[in-house]
Amino acid sequence: MEWTQQGLVQDRIRYLRDETDFLVTVFETLSEYAIVAADFDGNVLAYNEGARALYGYNQDEVIGRFKVENLFPPAFVRSGGLQTRVRELLDVGQVTFDGDKVRKDGTTFPAHVHMVLTHDRGGNVVGFVEVVQDLTERMRAEAAAKRASAQGLLAHLVENARYDMIFVASPEGRVLECNAVARDTFHHPRREMLALGMGDLLAFGAGSQWRDVAYFVASEGHWRGTVTGRRKGEADFPAEVTVSRPPGEEHMICVVRDVSREKEIDRMKSEFIAIASHELRSPLTSIKNAVDIILSTQAGPVSENQERFLRMAERNIDRVGRLVGDLLDLSKIEAGQIHLVLADLEAHAVSERVAATLKPLADKKGVAIRVEVPADLPRFRADAARTEQVLINLGDNAVKFTPAGGTVALRAERADPFLAWSVADTGVGVPPDQAAHLFERFYQAEATLSGEPRTGTGLGLSICKDIVESHGGTIAVESVPGHGTTFRFTLPLADRETAFVQRLESRLAAARRLHLPLSVLLVRIPGFDRFRAEQGAEAGEALMGAVEEIMTRLRMRQADALDLCPERGELVLTLPDTGPEGVETVRARVGLAMREVGEAFGGAVVPAVGAATFPENGTGAAALLAAAGRSIAAPEAGAKEV
Repeated sequence: MEWTQQGLVQDRIRYLRDETDFLVTVFETLSEYAIVAADFDGNVLAYNEGARALYGYNQDEVIGRFKVENLFPPAFVRSGGLQTRVRELLDVGQVTFDGDKVRKDGTTFPAHVHMVLTHDRGGNVVGFVEVVQDLTERMRAEAAAKRASAQGLLAHLVENARYDMIFVASPEGRVLECNAVARDTFHHPRREMLALGMGDLLAFGAGSQWRDVAYFVASEGHWRGTVTGRRKGEADFPAEVTVSRPPGEEHMICVVRDVSREKEIDRMKSEFIAIASHELRSPLTSIKNAVDIILSTQAGPVSENQERFLRMAERNIDRVGRLVGDLLDLSKIEAGQIHLVLADLEAHAVSERVAATLKPLADKKGVAIRVEVPADLPRFRADAARTEQVLINLGDNAVKFTPAGGTVALRAERADPFLAWSVADTGVGVPPDQAAHLFERFYQAEATLSGEPRTGTGLGLSICKDIVESHGGTIAVESVPGHGTTFRFTLPLADRETAFVQRLESRLAAARRLHLPLSVLLVRIPGFDRFRAEQGAEAGEALMGAVEEIMTRLRMRQADALDLCPERGELVLTLPDTGPEGVETVRARVGLAMREVGEAFGGAVVPAVGAATFPENGTGAAALLAAAGRSIAAPEAGAKEV
């Protein structure tokens, strides 16, 4: 390394130490990770104790004398892998991936790598930081799990796992064995742990118990969900649980991970995004208004050169405004605060408004907008503003990636029980490997085929997906490079009862073909109209929401389907391959949970539960629902009243 270049590197090292807070906030507090800071020439500027322990180099060997690429396998560097990661880093600000790393002695090890840009106090990008976690032990454990015999594997993993709580439990829920992490987390010695049941340690949600999980695992092979851990002498904690049963084994493996830290980080991230977005919106509006006033010449004449710069500022203000709007939407979605104002809408009217919004951009680009939505389509039930947001976002993308002379078509057709929408263009298309990632947050497809620069946030399609799914619909993309792209999504038709009956008939047809039973569980809130009139619409929504939440938790299989009719205060849980005895077991659990709901609302209403089974109580959807309703009013004629 020449003297001038070495001097430049030393200057950068001093700059990093003197002008940023990097060393204090990261290097000195996260010594359990290997952390390396580098400039964009690849020179290592900082190197923590965790990196020394992991890679084997001392600080004086690497700082100012070492290229960060030497920590990656040569083949990865030669193939352009590192350069690709750095480009992604410059695009989005941070990148995470798993791959091999290289120690001083030349050996490689699997690692989880997180790279993030670093900025000085003036906000300028000065380089990047690489945070590395050694995955060797975890991958060894996974490899051992595949090689070892079932009993030997269980004994080894249960005691020696370092990150997860692992239990071996009987189908009845008795703890047969657990590892040190589990004992330390729950604050029970081994003797006490073996005297407890899984239900003593984990709360599986309202009305659910370990035996329900065990039943599901027995039929499906595994179960995964979020539970609450009950820690001795301390506050409860959120946990993610995976329960499985090895082939040929009676006992079950339960892996529990405390996600308190992840939940807190998510909360802090969402709170920061929400606060930052709100704080940006007000000054941004003032700046935009000021620029608009100047451009309108209300504040005096504007020269041609001044107008050029003002138009540039206007475009960037609009871009930042869209970013702020997307971030606000994202924060609401992550906080579960997206509020839908549902109404019965006409598809043709909605599509005409969307086309009018897209027309100025399309005219400027030389792209034609076509509305192919029949005026006689049935109404659909959705939030008007959110529906238009989805269509405008999809249409805006379609115009952006369609060359002059192309076409963007808005289409809709009936697809009971939904209205099927599509936005199709004749643009450049999206390669299959990119299409699979389009709905991921902050993902942006390459724009080289269209020649369009990346101007979005990478959040639009993710937000569209969240909006559509919050309505109970689905969204997908079809694309062929060079032949255009079509986005399709569904929204429910306005006649929800008819739509539900059609879905139930379809499920019954499948049960007939397979010669299997099918049961329905009807939850009805007596006097719901009166309760809503006396307590208010918000109280009615809260009551329905509480019932829906419990019913959602009680679904044990993906095939179980929950349908709502909030106008009548009813919910229906459809249980395929479930006979009279099985539905009565579920009915008993639901009944107990509904009593808790009634108590939570002061005893003003207590949801009642009825059940019916195909073919014993009816062979059609209407007959089955009627039988379930009668079982509430007249238990002696049907199932036992709860």
